[in-house]
Amino acid sequence: MDTRIVTYNQREPDAQTGHSPVPRFFRKLQRDCWKRYWLMLCSIFILGASQVHAADLINGGSVSGAISVAGEEDTWTFSATAGERINLQVVDLERNDLIPHVTLYAPDGTAVTSASNHTVANIYNADASQTGIYSVVVRDGTSGRAQTANYEIHFAKSLGANENGTLINGSSVSGDITLGDLDTWTFEATAGELLNIQLVDLDDGGFFPLMALYAPDGSRVGHVSNYTVANFYNTSASQTGTYTLMVQDGTSRREQVGNYEIHFVKSQGANEHGSLINGGSVSGDITLGDLDTWTFSASAGERLHIQLSDVDRNNYFPWMVLYSPEGKRLSQAGNYSVASIRNLLATQTGTYTLLVQDGTSRRDQTADYEIHFAKSLGANEHGKLSGAGSYFETVTQGDLDTFTFDGAVGDEVTLVMREIDAVNLYPFMTVHSPDGSYLTNAGDYSSAGLYNLSLPMDGTYTLVLSDGTSGKDQIGDYVLEFNLPTAAPDPQKPIASASSAPTVYKDQVIQLNGSGSFDPDDAPEPLSYSWALVSTPDLSGFTQADITNAQSPNATVQPDVYGEYRFELEVNDGLLTDSAIVTVTVVNRTPTAHAGADQNAELNALTQLDGSASSDPDGDLLTYVWTVASVPSGSAVTVLQDSTSVNPSFTPDVAGDYVFNLVVDDGENSSTGDSVVVRVAEANVAPQADVQVSGEMLAGTQVTLDGSASVDNDNGPQALTYSWQVLGVPTGSAVSSGSLVNQGTPITSFTADVAGSYSIQLLISDGELTDVVAVTVVINEIVINQPPVADAGNDQQFEIGDSVQVDASASFDPDEGPATLSFEWVFVSVPQGSLLNSESIQTTSTGSAMFVPDVSGAYTLMVSVSDGELSDSDSVVVTVSENQIPVANAGEDQTVDAGASVVLDGSLSFDPDSGPQSLSYLWQIASRPQNSVATIVNQNNVVAFIDPDLAGLYTLRLVVSDGQASDFDEVLIDVIAQVEPKMCDVDGNDFVDSLDIRAIARRRNATAEENDVADWDQNGVINVLDARGCALECDLPRCLSRPD
Repeated sequence: MDTRIVTYNQREPDAQTGHSPVPRFFRKLQRDCWKRYWLMLCSIFILGASQVHAADLINGGSVSGAISVAGEEDTWTFSATAGERINLQVVDLERNDLIPHVTLYAPDGTAVTSASNHTVANIYNADASQTGIYSVVVRDGTSGRAQTANYEIHFAKSLGANENGTLINGSSVSGDITLGDLDTWTFEATAGELLNIQLVDLDDGGFFPLMALYAPDGSRVGHVSNYTVANFYNTSASQTGTYTLMVQDGTSRREQVGNYEIHFVKSQGANEHGSLINGGSVSGDITLGDLDTWTFSASAGERLHIQLSDVDRNNYFPWMVLYSPEGKRLSQAGNYSVASIRNLLATQTGTYTLLVQDGTSRRDQTADYEIHFAKSLGANEHGKLSGAGSYFETVTQGDLDTFTFDGAVGDEVTLVMREIDAVNLYPFMTVHSPDGSYLTNAGDYSSAGLYNLSLPMDGTYTLVLSDGTSGKDQIGDYVLEFNLPTAAPDPQKPIASASSAPTVYKDQVIQLNGSGSFDPDDAPEPLSYSWALVSTPDLSGFTQADITNAQSPNATVQPDVYGEYRFELEVNDGLLTDSAIVTVTVVNRTPTAHAGADQNAELNALTQLDGSASSDPDGDLLTYVWTVASVPSGSAVTVLQDSTSVNPSFTPDVAGDYVFNLVVDDGENSSTGDSVVVRVAEANVAPQADVQVSGEMLAGTQVTLDGSASVDNDNGPQALTYSWQVLGVPTGSAVSSGSLVNQGTPITSFTADVAGSYSIQLLISDGELTDVVAVTVVINEIVINQPPVADAGNDQQFEIGDSVQVDASASFDPDEGPATLSFEWVFVSVPQGSLLNSESIQTTSTGSAMFVPDVSGAYTLMVSVSDGELSDSDSVVVTVSENQIPVANAGEDQTVDAGASVVLDGSLSFDPDSGPQSLSYLWQIASRPQNSVATIVNQNNVVAFIDPDLAGLYTLRLVVSDGQASDFDEVLIDVIAQVEPKMCDVDGNDFVDSLDIRAIARRRNATAEENDVADWDQNGVINVLDARGCALECDLPRCLSRPD
C-alpha cells in the first residue's frame, strides 16, 4: 500500500487544532467548486490543516487507513478504463460507532456513486464511464461525522484483478472471506465454451455466497448468490480471453465471513475422474457444491446410453450434462434416484465430457453415485450370445446390461427379456446394428420381446437391457431368452517362436529362426513375419536395414562388433499378433601368440625373432608385446629392439640360452604368452633325435609322429632340420614317404590304411651334424564308436497351471558305448515375459524333464545326449495357452408320448482346446412334473436315458468339465399324455357338432374301423342309427356347428 501523506497548510486561525469555522466567502466558494466539480482543489482550500491521503488502491487487493480525527476525509485514487466495472468495500476494522462512508468520483470530478453502511460500505459493480484517474473519498458517515476508526478498502476491477490465482478446470480451489473481503480469481475461456461454477460456504454459517463473473472486455457476464451454494450453470463464454470471478459476502451488510470452495468446469478439457467404461460402471461421490467430470471417446453415428444413479436414494437429485467434443451442450438429464440419457446420437467424433452435480434448487445435497455407460459399438458386459438359449441376470438401480451377437443380413432372431419375480421392473431392450446405428427397441410389463426380427446387415449387433420405468430405478432378476444364429468361434491369436544359436563369433552369420511360430486356427490369413532390431552393442553401426529377409520366417544378420544383439519377431494372422524376443551374443575368440621356432645364434651377431605365425581366429588386427624372460648369467640384454613389432631383434653378448615371451592382443582379449629360446654356443655338439608316437592305433585312423623332443644342446650352428622317411609298411598298405603330412617339420602324421607294422625314420641335422632314430608303429583293426541319436519327443500343447513333462527316453546309442547315455536339457527360447531359464528345468537320469510354465506362448527346449565321446541333440516345442471353457450341448428339445423312453445325447459337446483333461459328463434333472419319480440312467456318460413316468415338461441339464472349467446346457422333454378319442368327434377337435353328424351320415353302410368314433352303437357298421345316436352327444343345443 502506498502510505504517502500529503499535508496542505492554510492560515491557522487562532492556533486552534482541527478544521477552522468556514466563513461565508468560503461557503460560496464551496458551492462554486462543487458546481465545477473541482473536489480536490476545493477540499484543500476549504479544509484547515487536515490530512489528505493521495495513494493508489490495489486492484485485487486491499489497503488500510485511519480516520484519526473528527471530520477527516481520506482520498485514494486508481486508474480505470471506460467500460470497466468497479467494486470496492470500506470496512470498519474495530466495528465501533464509525459508519463507513465512501464516495467515488470520475476523472472529470463528477460523483459516480456513494455508499455507507454499518461496518462495511459497498460500491458494487459501478460502471466506469470514463478513462482516467478516479478518486475515492472515505469518511465517517454518522450525522456528526465525529467518529474515528481504522479501516480497510478492498478493491477489485473487472479487468486485471487476480488476488487468489487461477481456477482449475475440472477441480476446485479454496479461500476465505474476511470482513469486507473481495476475493478475485481468473481463468481462460474460448468463445462458445459453456461455464459451470459453484461457490460453496464450507462452514454453513452466516456467510451468503455471492459471485460476479466478468468477461475479458470487463463487462459483467452475470452474478449469482444463494444460501450455501451459488451456481453459474451452463453460462456461455461470449468472448475468448481471461475471465475474472469476484467472490464476496452477499448479505445486505456485507459483514459475514467464511471459508469457501469454488468448483469449476468448462465444457472442454475438464476430466477430474477419468474415463467412463463402455459396457460397465464407475462410481464417485458428490460433496457439498461439487462438480464431477468424466470423459469418453465416441465416433459420429454411435448411440449413447448413460444412467446416473443415486446409490443412497437420499435427498440428492442426480443431474448430468453431456458436452460434445466442440464444447456444445448435447443433452442434460435429471431425475429422482436415476437420471437417464438414452439412445442419444453422437454427432461428432472425439472426446465427450460428462458433468455430474446435485440438481436440487440450492445445489447443497451430497451423495454417492454410479454412472452406467454403454455405446452402441464395443459394449459387451456379459459376453456374446450364440444359438438358442437363456441367460439369467439382475438389473440393479440404474443398470445397463449389454450383450452382443453375430448375424447376417436376412437372419431372423428372437430376443425376449422376461422378469423372473413379480416386481415393478419394466423390461426394456434396445438393439443396435453393427455400424452403431439404432435398429429397434421393445418394452413391456413383465416381458419385452422382439420376435422374428430380420437383420439388415452382416456383423456384430449390440443389445442394451435396462429398466424402462419413467424413474429408471426399478430392480429385479430377469432371464434373457434368445434364438440367434450360431456364432463363429472367437479368433485365436498366433504363437510366435523365435530362436537362434545363443552365441556366435563375429565372422559367423546370426541365423534367426521363426519357423516354429504357428496359428492355432489358421485364420483369417496365412501368418506374416516381421523381424525387428531391438538393441545392439554400443559401438555397433547395425540398423534394421541390415537384417536380410526380415519379412520371412528365417532371417540372417552379419554382426559387426562384439556384444549382445536382441531381435523381436512379430507374427500376424491378419487380425491378431504375437511376438517373441531372441538374444544373441557375439563373442570374441582369443588370439594365439606364436613366438617362432627355437633357434641357434652366433655370439655378438644381430638376431631377429619372428612372431608372424601368431593369429586371430576372428581376423582382428593384432598388436605385439615382446618381453625378456631370461638371459645367461653375465648378459647385459634387458630389452628387445622394436619390442612391439612382429620382428624384434637383439645381439647376444654371452653364450647360453636367451628366452623371450610374446603376448598378442586383438583389442578385446590378450593371448597367453608363447616363448622362444635362442641358444648361443661356442662349439657345435651333435643333435639327439627323439620320436613320440600318438593316435588310436586303429586301421583308418591318423597316427602322429612327434620329433619336437629332439634337442640340439648347443643350438647350432643352425636351427634343426627334420627329414621323415617310411622304411616299411604292412602288405596291402599304400602308405609311403609321400604320405607323410608336414614333411620337414618336427611333427608329421599319416593315416594307417591297413592293420600291421609301420617303420618310420627321423633324421635331424644342425647344419653340420646329424642324428637318426626309427620307430615301429603297430596298427590294429578299427573299432568305430557310433554317435548316439537324440529324440526330444513330439511337440506338445499344455495350459497355464499344468506341469509340463518332456521325455527324451526314446534316444538311443547304436553301439551302446563307450558309456551309458547322459542327458542335458536347456531352454532355447521362452515366450516374452517369462522368467524361466534352464535352471528352472527339473531333470532325471533317464531323459525325462519337467517344468512349470509361467506365461502362455511357445517354449523351445533342447536335449543333448552323450555316450561319453560323441553327442547328439534334438529340440521340442511346448505351446502353452490359457484354458478354454468347454461347450455343453444337451441336444435338441424333444416331444414324446407318455410311456416312451427318451435318449439324452451330449455327443455334440466339445472342448476347444481338448484339455487339460478329457471331458466328463453329468446329466441332472433340473425340473419335472409334480409327483414324478423318474430318474436318469447312465448319468455320467455322454449318452444317458430317462423313462418319463408322468405327462408334462421335463428339464434335463448336462454339465461338462475339462477338469478346470465347466459349462452346462439344458434340453426340454415334453411328454404328451395319451388321450382316448371322443366318441362321435370325427374331425378330432374335441367337440361334437353338426359337422361330425354329417360326416357320419356320409359313411353310412361302411364297415367300422377298430375303435372307430363314428360307430356309436359299436356294431361294426356305420349307419343312420350311429348318426342319430351321435346327435344326442352334441355339445351345442340342436347340434349346431361350433362357432369359429
